[in-house]
Amino acid sequence: MDSSALTPNDVPSLDPGIRDKFHNYDAILDEIGGFGIYQKLILFLVLIPAIIPNGFYNYNIVFMSATPAEYWCRLPVDNISISDLPHLLPLEQRNGEIVHSRCMMFDLNYANLTKQEIANTVRIYNGTLSVVPCRSGWDFDHSVYESTTVTEWGLVCDKEVLSTISFASSTFGGLFGAFIWAFIADRFGRKKGYFSMIAFQLTFAIASAFSPNLLAYCMFRMCIGMCTSFVYTLGLLMSIEITGTKTRALMSVICSIGYTSSVLLLLLIAYFVRDWHHFALASSVPLLSLFFLIPFFPESPRWLLAQGRLKELEVYVRKVARVNRVQLDPKFDQNLPLILANLDRHEDEETANLVDLFRTPNLRKKTLILAFINFCNSGIFTGLNLYAPAFGGNPHWSAFLTNMVEFPPYLFAQQICDRLGRRLSLFYFMLFCSIFCLVTAGITGGTALTVLSLAAKFCITITFLVAELYEEESFPTVVRGAGHSFTSVVSQFAGVGAPFVVNLGNAFLVLPLVVFGCLSVVGAGTTLFMPETVYKQLPQTLDDGENFGKHMRWSTIVSLVPPKRPKKTRVQLVGFKANLKEEGPYTITG
Repeated sequence: MDSSALTPNDVPSLDPGIRDKFHNYDAILDEIGGFGIYQKLILFLVLIPAIIPNGFYNYNIVFMSATPAEYWCRLPVDNISISDLPHLLPLEQRNGEIVHSRCMMFDLNYANLTKQEIANTVRIYNGTLSVVPCRSGWDFDHSVYESTTVTEWGLVCDKEVLSTISFASSTFGGLFGAFIWAFIADRFGRKKGYFSMIAFQLTFAIASAFSPNLLAYCMFRMCIGMCTSFVYTLGLLMSIEITGTKTRALMSVICSIGYTSSVLLLLLIAYFVRDWHHFALASSVPLLSLFFLIPFFPESPRWLLAQGRLKELEVYVRKVARVNRVQLDPKFDQNLPLILANLDRHEDEETANLVDLFRTPNLRKKTLILAFINFCNSGIFTGLNLYAPAFGGNPHWSAFLTNMVEFPPYLFAQQICDRLGRRLSLFYFMLFCSIFCLVTAGITGGTALTVLSLAAKFCITITFLVAELYEEESFPTVVRGAGHSFTSVVSQFAGVGAPFVVNLGNAFLVLPLVVFGCLSVVGAGTTLFMPETVYKQLPQTLDDGENFGKHMRWSTIVSLVPPKRPKKTRVQLVGFKANLKEEGPYTITG
């Protein structure tokens, strides 16, 4: 029987018991195995490798556009070492120390003087010598980086902001790129959407290695950034669509670990490849191997169902059952075409839109608070990722530590937010993050600064995870996808601004951490005005969303006591970086 020609109107002969049992695709998964051999093979051998570009292109710019710790005005003098610079250049105070100037030089005719003559002149006339900006560019310490975009195009001193713009260009592309790829994935399928996106991204990633100037480089990075975040979203989406909502928490944890592992793999490449041209190629060309996954990359069964491509869905269902070694019930096997035609294709389709979130005061308040919390989390999380390698003594080691600290929250955030509740989990860990950041104001560097920044990263990773769950439970079902889209777009602006905040560290080392600390403490305060959702019946309609937590008393707002756990409750943590509904067929909303 050809199931592609069937519709729900064609199933009068289907036994009512079978029709009621298999009313949605999750019931089909229960029959064929929701997380069996097939799903595990696809997850670990196809989907996890498919999200590697997300980690690579989120982080490779950190090393491609890094600024060496030491640079100085280029002088026409031979055999200059870093230890000679304080005797040849003006001195300035930087981070509590007296060091040579990076951007100024004495108004001397260096070409006609030897190194010793310059040092003698500076020692004798230091108080009266005039200073000028660097005349012939800069020299850089190449002990860590052979070359970066900063050293090649001289993006320091008065051109320092241009380097920051190159960082922001990637995130800027994500402001609108996700909507484009979401439309393609919804219109043409997840498989075509993914591989067309990867082809687009790799084209510009490889081209960036041959950028003739900064403008071309920023344009290439913007095109790369159009795809970066959505690579992860689509990978997580596929993992949930092939396994079902029961494993959403597990899929989130696995994909998050996959993302961080891809960053660690990139760090290994960065350690051995120190030239930015070669590094751009080394972090891109190997990803061409992803196209070998095409024969194994499945189309989303929920997308096939939503498109009415029931024959392909039937082939998929039988394949999953076969690989999972499931012996199908004869009635299910015989009636499978009719069962698929009977499934509700749009069971959880949203009936409201973004505007509905702002029509009523309480729902508007909660939407804006959640957006601001997401803004704080995204900005601080991104900023700490950029800060560690930029100002750590060993950038590769600092980057390794700041990513390794993400693993514990992936595993324990569920237990934390169940014990404290969503609201207090956000409050306490955003507060701890702000404390760790603000304490650095009295530190000039060293191990203490590293430990405090890692502690802040640990806390903000937990709040990132919990905030995504809080959104899932606070937005009404009928407008949940639109709510996720709104907070996601708001968070992208934080990602654009984070490099500019990190750049403040060039003037005062801990200033970025102080800014992050102030932002985090404000975010912590706003969470207190949100109603607790743990152990509560969640809102389904817009009226439910408006009434939920509408009349909070001040005693409730200032209460810092965790909610009491009912005797029998089951909750699941939704992972971050996703923008999904509870049930399929999923629609990607950027």
